Amino acid sequence: MKKIIKSCLDNFEFTKGLYTKLRYYNAKSKANISDEEYAINYYYKKFGRRLNLKNPETFDEKIWWLKIHYHNDLLTQCADKLLVRDYVESCGLGYILNDLYAVYDKVEDIDIDNLPDKFYLKCNHVSGGNVACVDKEVFDLKNAKKKLNWYMGINQYYITREWQYKNIMPRILAEKYLENEDKSPLVDYKFYCFNGKFKIFMICNNVANIDGSHNNEKNSFENFYDINKQPLNIVDDSNILTEEYINFPKNYDKMVKYAELLAQKIPFVRVDFYEINNEIKFGELTFTPAGGCHNYKPEKYHKIFGSYLDLSKI
Repeated sequence: MKKIIKSCLDNFEFTKGLYTKLRYYNAKSKANISDEEYAINYYYKKFGRRLNLKNPETFDEKIWWLKIHYHNDLLTQCADKLLVRDYVESCGLGYILNDLYAVYDKVEDIDIDNLPDKFYLKCNHVSGGNVACVDKEVFDLKNAKKKLNWYMGINQYYITREWQYKNIMPRILAEKYLENEDKSPLVDYKFYCFNGKFKIFMICNNVANIDGSHNNEKNSFENFYDINKQPLNIVDDSNILTEEYINFPKNYDKMVKYAELLAQKIPFVRVDFYEINNEIKFGELTFTPAGGCHNYKPEKYHKIFGSYLDLSKI
Protein backbone atom coordinates (compact mmCIF):
# COMPACT_ATOMS: atom_id res chain seq x y z
CA MET A 1 0.00 0.00 0.00
CA LYS A 2 2.86 2.39 0.85
CA LYS A 3 4.39 1.85 -2.62
CA ILE A 4 1.03 2.49 -4.30
CA ILE A 5 0.55 5.75 -2.39
CA LYS A 6 4.09 6.88 -3.17
CA SER A 7 3.63 6.06 -6.86
CA CYS A 8 0.47 8.19 -6.95
CA LEU A 9 2.17 11.08 -5.17
CA ASP A 10 5.15 10.93 -7.54
CA ASN A 11 2.88 11.69 -10.49
CA PHE A 12 2.40 15.27 -9.33
CA GLU A 13 5.21 17.73 -8.60
CA PHE A 14 3.45 19.28 -5.59
CA THR A 15 2.55 16.00 -3.89
CA LYS A 16 5.93 14.53 -4.77
CA GLY A 17 7.60 17.47 -3.04
CA LEU A 18 5.25 17.11 -0.07
CA TYR A 19 6.10 13.42 0.28
CA THR A 20 9.82 14.25 0.19
CA LYS A 21 9.39 16.90 2.88
CA LEU A 22 7.38 14.65 5.18
CA ARG A 23 9.93 11.86 4.73
CA TYR A 24 12.77 14.25 5.55
CA TYR A 25 11.16 15.71 8.67
CA ASN A 26 10.25 12.23 9.90
CA ALA A 27 13.85 11.07 9.44
CA LYS A 28 15.27 14.25 11.02
CA SER A 29 13.15 13.63 14.12
CA LYS A 30 15.11 10.40 14.63
CA ALA A 31 18.53 12.06 14.44
CA ASN A 32 19.37 11.00 18.01
CA ILE A 33 19.06 7.29 17.10
CA SER A 34 22.38 5.58 16.42
CA ASP A 35 23.21 4.66 12.84
CA GLU A 36 23.16 0.95 13.66
CA GLU A 37 19.77 1.06 15.37
CA TYR A 38 18.39 3.24 12.59
CA ALA A 39 19.70 0.81 9.95
CA ILE A 40 18.15 -2.27 11.56
CA ASN A 41 14.77 -0.60 12.13
CA TYR A 42 14.68 1.08 8.70
CA TYR A 43 15.57 -2.10 6.82
CA TYR A 44 13.19 -4.33 8.77
CA LYS A 45 10.32 -1.91 8.23
CA LYS A 46 11.04 -1.83 4.50
CA PHE A 47 11.61 -5.54 3.84
CA GLY A 48 10.57 -7.48 6.94
CA ARG A 49 14.02 -8.99 7.32
CA ARG A 50 16.86 -8.14 9.67
CA LEU A 51 20.29 -6.86 8.75
CA ASN A 52 23.23 -8.83 10.10
CA LEU A 53 25.74 -6.06 10.79
CA LYS A 54 27.96 -8.16 13.08
CA ASN A 55 28.83 -10.63 10.32
CA PRO A 56 27.55 -9.09 7.09
CA GLU A 57 27.18 -11.42 4.11
CA THR A 58 24.66 -9.93 1.69
CA PHE A 59 25.30 -6.94 -0.54
CA ASP A 60 22.87 -4.79 1.45
CA GLU A 61 24.41 -5.81 4.77
CA LYS A 62 27.88 -4.87 3.58
CA ILE A 63 26.66 -1.56 2.14
CA TRP A 64 25.03 -0.68 5.48
CA TRP A 65 28.20 -1.78 7.32
CA LEU A 66 30.18 0.63 5.14
CA LYS A 67 27.64 3.40 5.78
CA ILE A 68 28.11 2.98 9.52
CA HIS A 69 31.84 2.27 9.75
CA TYR A 70 33.68 3.52 6.66
CA HIS A 71 33.93 7.32 6.94
CA ASN A 72 36.52 8.35 4.38
CA ASP A 73 36.67 12.02 3.37
CA LEU A 74 37.16 10.90 -0.22
CA LEU A 75 33.54 9.68 -0.20
CA THR A 76 32.34 13.13 0.83
CA GLN A 77 34.35 14.73 -1.95
CA CYS A 78 33.06 12.32 -4.57
CA ALA A 79 29.43 12.48 -3.45
CA ASP A 80 29.65 16.24 -3.98
CA LYS A 81 28.62 16.87 -7.61
CA LEU A 82 31.04 19.79 -7.75
CA LEU A 83 34.12 18.45 -5.95
CA VAL A 84 33.92 15.04 -7.63
CA ARG A 85 35.10 16.85 -10.76
CA ASP A 86 38.47 17.42 -9.07
CA TYR A 87 38.76 13.70 -8.32
CA VAL A 88 37.89 12.71 -11.90
CA GLU A 89 40.48 15.18 -13.19
CA SER A 90 43.09 13.85 -10.73
CA CYS A 91 42.55 10.42 -12.33
CA GLY A 92 43.38 11.92 -15.74
CA LEU A 93 39.78 11.78 -16.97
CA GLY A 94 38.80 15.44 -16.98
CA TYR A 95 37.80 15.18 -20.64
CA ILE A 96 34.77 13.00 -19.83
CA LEU A 97 33.24 15.60 -17.48
CA ASN A 98 30.15 17.54 -18.51
CA ASP A 99 30.60 21.28 -19.18
CA LEU A 100 30.15 23.43 -16.07
CA TYR A 101 28.69 26.90 -16.68
CA ALA A 102 28.40 28.36 -13.19
CA VAL A 103 28.28 27.61 -9.44
CA TYR A 104 25.90 29.40 -7.07
CA ASP A 105 25.92 29.52 -3.27
CA LYS A 106 22.19 30.30 -3.10
CA VAL A 107 19.18 30.39 -5.41
CA GLU A 108 19.14 34.18 -5.44
CA ASP A 109 22.48 34.11 -7.28
CA ILE A 110 21.10 32.22 -10.29
CA ASP A 111 21.28 34.38 -13.40
CA ILE A 112 19.93 32.53 -16.43
CA ASP A 113 20.71 35.48 -18.71
CA ASN A 114 24.29 34.24 -18.68
CA LEU A 115 23.28 30.65 -19.46
CA PRO A 116 22.51 29.06 -22.85
CA ASP A 117 18.97 28.18 -23.99
CA LYS A 118 19.25 24.67 -22.52
CA PHE A 119 20.91 23.74 -19.23
CA TYR A 120 20.65 21.78 -15.99
CA LEU A 121 20.51 23.25 -12.51
CA LYS A 122 21.64 20.74 -9.88
CA CYS A 123 22.09 20.77 -6.13
CA ASN A 124 25.50 19.28 -5.43
CA HIS A 125 24.67 17.64 -2.11
CA VAL A 126 21.50 15.61 -2.54
CA SER A 127 19.73 13.13 -4.80
CA GLY A 128 16.80 14.53 -6.77
CA GLY A 129 17.60 18.24 -6.46
CA ASN A 130 17.68 18.84 -10.22
CA VAL A 131 15.88 21.13 -12.66
CA ALA A 132 16.12 20.92 -16.44
CA CYS A 133 15.65 23.86 -18.76
CA VAL A 134 14.95 22.81 -22.36
CA ASP A 135 13.80 26.26 -23.54
CA LYS A 136 14.80 29.40 -21.67
CA GLU A 137 11.97 31.39 -23.26
CA VAL A 138 9.32 29.40 -21.37
CA PHE A 139 11.40 28.29 -18.38
CA ASP A 140 9.60 28.75 -15.06
CA LEU A 141 12.51 30.19 -13.08
CA LYS A 142 10.37 31.10 -10.08
CA ASN A 143 9.18 27.52 -9.60
CA ALA A 144 12.68 26.17 -10.25
CA LYS A 145 14.13 28.41 -7.53
CA LYS A 146 11.40 27.31 -5.14
CA LYS A 147 12.25 23.64 -5.70
CA LEU A 148 16.00 24.19 -5.47
CA ASN A 149 15.65 26.32 -2.34
CA TRP A 150 13.84 23.48 -0.59
CA TYR A 151 16.56 20.99 -1.51
CA MET A 152 19.27 23.40 -0.38
CA GLY A 153 17.95 22.96 3.16
CA ILE A 154 18.08 19.16 3.12
CA ASN A 155 20.83 17.02 4.58
CA GLN A 156 20.33 13.65 2.93
CA TYR A 157 22.30 11.88 5.61
CA TYR A 158 19.32 12.01 7.95
CA ILE A 159 17.03 10.25 5.45
CA THR A 160 19.19 7.24 4.59
CA ARG A 161 22.21 7.59 6.92
CA GLU A 162 24.52 7.80 3.91
CA TRP A 163 27.47 9.38 5.71
CA GLN A 164 29.07 10.73 2.54
CA TYR A 165 26.34 13.38 2.24
CA LYS A 166 26.53 14.63 5.83
CA ASN A 167 29.28 17.26 5.48
CA ILE A 168 28.77 18.54 1.93
CA MET A 169 28.40 22.31 1.63
CA PRO A 170 25.21 22.88 -0.44
CA ARG A 171 25.66 24.67 -3.75
CA ILE A 172 23.91 24.80 -7.12
CA LEU A 173 25.60 23.89 -10.39
CA ALA A 174 24.61 25.02 -13.87
CA GLU A 175 25.69 22.38 -16.38
CA LYS A 176 25.33 21.63 -20.07
CA TYR A 177 22.09 19.94 -21.08
CA LEU A 178 23.06 16.48 -22.29
CA GLU A 179 21.29 15.06 -25.33
CA ASN A 180 21.95 12.88 -28.36
CA GLU A 181 22.03 14.51 -31.76
CA ASP A 182 19.30 12.13 -32.96
CA LYS A 183 17.19 13.01 -29.87
CA SER A 184 17.18 9.38 -28.74
CA PRO A 185 16.80 8.89 -24.95
CA LEU A 186 19.95 8.78 -22.86
CA VAL A 187 20.97 5.39 -21.52
CA ASP A 188 22.75 4.94 -18.18
CA TYR A 189 25.67 2.53 -18.09
CA LYS A 190 26.57 1.52 -14.54
CA PHE A 191 29.68 -0.40 -13.49
CA TYR A 192 29.72 -2.02 -10.04
CA CYS A 193 33.31 -2.13 -8.76
CA PHE A 194 34.31 -4.16 -5.69
CA ASN A 195 37.72 -3.54 -4.13
CA GLY A 196 38.74 -1.79 -7.33
CA LYS A 197 37.57 -4.50 -9.75
CA PHE A 198 34.58 -4.36 -12.06
CA LYS A 199 32.15 -7.25 -11.42
CA ILE A 200 28.63 -6.23 -12.48
CA PHE A 201 27.35 -4.15 -15.37
CA MET A 202 23.90 -2.59 -15.57
CA ILE A 203 22.15 -0.94 -18.50
CA CYS A 204 19.34 1.42 -17.51
CA ASN A 205 16.73 2.55 -20.01
CA ASN A 206 14.28 5.29 -19.10
CA VAL A 207 15.05 5.12 -15.38
CA ALA A 208 15.49 8.89 -15.12
CA ASN A 209 13.14 11.75 -15.87
CA ILE A 210 14.24 14.71 -17.97
CA ASP A 211 15.53 16.51 -14.87
CA GLY A 212 17.51 13.50 -13.73
CA SER A 213 15.12 12.42 -10.98
CA HIS A 214 14.11 8.77 -10.72
CA ASN A 215 11.37 7.48 -13.00
CA ASN A 216 9.19 5.08 -11.03
CA GLU A 217 6.89 4.20 -13.90
CA LYS A 218 6.52 0.74 -15.47
CA ASN A 219 8.31 1.86 -18.66
CA SER A 220 11.72 1.96 -16.94
CA PHE A 221 14.12 -0.96 -17.32
CA GLU A 222 17.25 -2.26 -15.58
CA ASN A 223 19.28 -5.08 -17.14
CA PHE A 224 22.12 -6.70 -15.16
CA TYR A 225 25.10 -8.48 -16.75
CA ASP A 226 28.24 -10.25 -15.59
CA ILE A 227 31.74 -9.28 -16.74
CA ASN A 228 31.29 -11.45 -19.84
CA LYS A 229 28.17 -9.50 -20.89
CA GLN A 230 25.94 -12.44 -20.03
CA PRO A 231 22.48 -11.40 -18.76
CA LEU A 232 21.78 -12.19 -15.11
CA ASN A 233 17.98 -11.78 -15.42
CA ILE A 234 17.72 -10.00 -12.09
CA VAL A 235 14.77 -7.86 -11.09
CA ASP A 236 15.01 -5.35 -8.26
CA ASP A 237 11.49 -3.93 -8.13
CA SER A 238 12.22 -3.15 -11.78
CA ASN A 239 11.62 -4.45 -15.30
CA ILE A 240 13.94 -6.25 -17.71
CA LEU A 241 14.10 -5.05 -21.30
CA THR A 242 14.18 -7.86 -23.86
CA GLU A 243 17.66 -8.38 -25.25
CA GLU A 244 16.69 -7.48 -28.82
CA TYR A 245 16.26 -3.86 -27.66
CA ILE A 246 19.51 -3.69 -25.67
CA ASN A 247 22.47 -1.80 -27.07
CA PHE A 248 25.85 -2.14 -25.40
CA PRO A 249 27.92 1.05 -25.54
CA LYS A 250 30.43 1.32 -28.36
CA ASN A 251 32.98 2.49 -25.79
CA TYR A 252 32.32 -0.42 -23.40
CA ASP A 253 35.98 -1.43 -23.02
CA LYS A 254 37.04 2.15 -22.30
CA MET A 255 34.24 2.46 -19.75
CA VAL A 256 35.48 -0.64 -17.92
CA LYS A 257 39.00 0.82 -17.85
CA TYR A 258 37.78 4.21 -16.61
CA ALA A 259 35.49 2.65 -13.99
CA GLU A 260 38.31 0.62 -12.46
CA LEU A 261 40.60 3.64 -12.53
CA LEU A 262 38.06 5.72 -10.61
CA ALA A 263 37.38 2.85 -8.20
CA GLN A 264 40.97 2.14 -7.13
CA LYS A 265 40.84 3.97 -3.78
CA ILE A 266 37.31 2.90 -2.79
CA PRO A 267 36.05 -0.43 -1.33
CA PHE A 268 32.83 -0.31 -3.31
CA VAL A 269 31.57 2.16 -5.88
CA ARG A 270 29.18 2.13 -8.80
CA VAL A 271 30.58 4.25 -11.62
CA ASP A 272 27.96 5.70 -13.95
CA PHE A 273 28.54 6.83 -17.52
CA TYR A 274 26.57 8.01 -20.52
CA GLU A 275 27.52 7.54 -24.14
CA ILE A 276 26.44 10.68 -25.98
CA ASN A 277 27.10 11.00 -29.69
CA ASN A 278 29.57 8.11 -29.32
CA GLU A 279 31.54 9.90 -26.59
CA ILE A 280 31.80 8.89 -22.92
CA LYS A 281 30.38 11.32 -20.37
CA PHE A 282 30.82 10.91 -16.63
CA GLY A 283 27.62 10.56 -14.64
CA GLU A 284 28.41 10.04 -10.96
CA LEU A 285 30.05 7.86 -8.34
CA THR A 286 27.54 6.03 -6.16
CA PHE A 287 28.76 4.40 -2.96
CA THR A 288 25.46 3.15 -1.56
CA PRO A 289 23.09 2.22 -4.43
CA ALA A 290 19.44 2.48 -3.38
CA GLY A 291 20.73 3.37 0.08
CA GLY A 292 21.57 -0.30 0.58
CA CYS A 293 17.95 -1.38 0.09
CA HIS A 294 17.58 -3.94 -2.70
CA ASN A 295 14.94 -6.53 -3.39
CA TYR A 296 16.81 -8.80 -5.80
CA LYS A 297 15.03 -11.70 -7.42
CA PRO A 298 16.34 -14.42 -7.60
CA GLU A 299 17.29 -13.92 -3.95
CA LYS A 300 20.61 -15.76 -4.35
CA TYR A 301 22.13 -12.58 -5.80
CA HIS A 302 22.01 -10.88 -2.40
CA LYS A 303 24.82 -13.18 -1.24
CA ILE A 304 26.51 -13.49 -4.64
CA PHE A 305 26.95 -9.72 -4.91
CA GLY A 306 27.91 -9.60 -1.24
CA SER A 307 30.67 -12.14 -1.81
CA TYR A 308 32.38 -9.76 -4.25
CA LEU A 309 33.08 -7.21 -1.49
CA ASP A 310 35.92 -8.08 0.90
CA LEU A 311 35.54 -5.92 4.00
CA SER A 312 38.68 -7.38 5.57
CA LYS A 313 40.75 -5.18 3.25
CA ILE A 314 39.44 -2.03 4.91
